[in-house]
Amino acid sequence: MPITCDFQVTNLVTQNTGQRVLVFLTPTDASDAEDYNYSAWKILNPAANGGTQPFSFQDAIQLAVQDQMTLSTSPTVEVLPNQSWVVSNENYQGPVLSMVAAAPPSSKLVAVSNQTDPAIQLNSVWSVNGSPIVSQGGFNLGTTQTFQLNPTLFFMVAVPTRTGFNWRLQEFSGQFKYIVPQGVTQVDITWSRPGGMAGSDVLTFDPPSAAGF
Repeated sequence: MPITCDFQVTNLVTQNTGQRVLVFLTPTDASDAEDYNYSAWKILNPAANGGTQPFSFQDAIQLAVQDQMTLSTSPTVEVLPNQSWVVSNENYQGPVLSMVAAAPPSSKLVAVSNQTDPAIQLNSVWSVNGSPIVSQGGFNLGTTQTFQLNPTLFFMVAVPTRTGFNWRLQEFSGQFKYIVPQGVTQVDITWSRPGGMAGSDVLTFDPPSAAGF
């Protein structure tokens, strides 16, 4: 079933640190996920001493494709698991996505195939709730990419020195992780530094993650 959950982040750090709470989403079990380029899905900045900031998570997925050479980008389309899409570039007008009847390798996957003529090298850009999460490159003629959204939300406290697809999986996957428990529609997150301003950042989730992170 689709997941819909509202989050609220409360900042209990006593001074402004210039840091933000970054939220990342990733594909599930992608063998080469470490080679993808990721973008922070959310950048949250609740004020120190009790400030709050909400955000909502819905597992609604969007897809666009981009010509690597010209950066011409297709219109973004809403996609669902068990759908297959093809990319064409009719009349040299840039990449266009069209849904086809063929089934993907698994009913849990979205599949997209490069059928451009003349052939163009593509990037696929996957978004959730309208905000980009990951770009997959090296998408040449005749190849098919698949996507399944990982239900884990990855949280990282950092100074946001980078924007766009400039993060690697290794940089945030070892930080704070959360899977929405079944039936939960509201999650409260507390950002604190129990050891004082020189201590480590801690994110606490209520209720706890379904996976026990």
